[in-house]
Amino acid sequence: MTVALKNQLLCLHPQFSGSVEDLAAKPRLKRAEATKPSAGCRVGYVDVTGVLTPEYMFGLRQRLQQLGADDPVRQIVMQVNSPGGTAEGTPELAEIVRRVAARKELHVVVTGCCCSAALWIASQATSITAEPSAIVGSVGSIFVIVDDSEFWQRLGVKVLAIATGPHKGIGIPGVKIEDENIAMLRRLAEESTRNFVAGLMRGRRLSGAAAYALATSEVWRATSAKGLGLIDHVALYEDALTEIALRTPAQQFVELSGAAALAKAQELLQVEKISAAEPMALVQMRASYPQLLERAEAHEKSELEREQRDSESKKRSYELRKKMPSVYR
Repeated sequence: MTVALKNQLLCLHPQFSGSVEDLAAKPRLKRAEATKPSAGCRVGYVDVTGVLTPEYMFGLRQRLQQLGADDPVRQIVMQVNSPGGTAEGTPELAEIVRRVAARKELHVVVTGCCCSAALWIASQATSITAEPSAIVGSVGSIFVIVDDSEFWQRLGVKVLAIATGPHKGIGIPGVKIEDENIAMLRRLAEESTRNFVAGLMRGRRLSGAAAYALATSEVWRATSAKGLGLIDHVALYEDALTEIALRTPAQQFVELSGAAALAKAQELLQVEKISAAEPMALVQMRASYPQLLERAEAHEKSELEREQRDSESKKRSYELRKKMPSVYR
């Protein structure tokens, strides 16, 4: 691809031609935050659409952190349809995705393509689902720069870059690209790719050999990408949302038992403003958190039984004191 005026290190699938500025200027779809219809299962949505620029990615970071800190939001769905973007800003957004996913489940659903920088970012999520026709991959970096110095020389124009170092004038129209300039840009691209591969190893739990074998900038359809370990599921977007809504809440808080389970159940009831006067809401919540509520009710029952035993014991002791006052004097 060609990059107009501004030369940037890219994690972008090369089939997308045109300048970064033109691609980034295309309108992006926005999805309002929504709530799934099961109690205790509020879902926050994030769209990752089009070419990823540093400014756009910073906005995504803010949105994700907001959802991560929002307690009523139980899960986050990140819809991805992006060929990638600039290397600058990608590692930072990937790190935010990783941190948020450590707090609450963050599921990526790919509806078009998830390539290069977009894949780096998505790899840090809890899970990745892609639609059957989706394209996934393009692990690598690219730096495109135009050396038009000969063109200007043929026109009789000589461009001089008065700079403080040999690399200062890179990308200025008419300035020759030297071998040492190319070496520096290659170093930057290779460093970015190493970081990309490290991110895949961490997020997708791939071995070093498996991750580096994918760093060929090749792309795959969803089924093949799943076989390579780049994604977890292949499904339609609508089916993925249904599956996420049904699956995740039942898995939440399964490690809690006893008093901790009872406290969490009471907290959820307060957050969702559910009372005994709303039987259907209680039924929905029971379907969302079956193990949690089962353990909470078991603990509550055992506590009531213990209190009843203590009460009966005190009652018997009181009666004995009345019958035999001299013994208990």
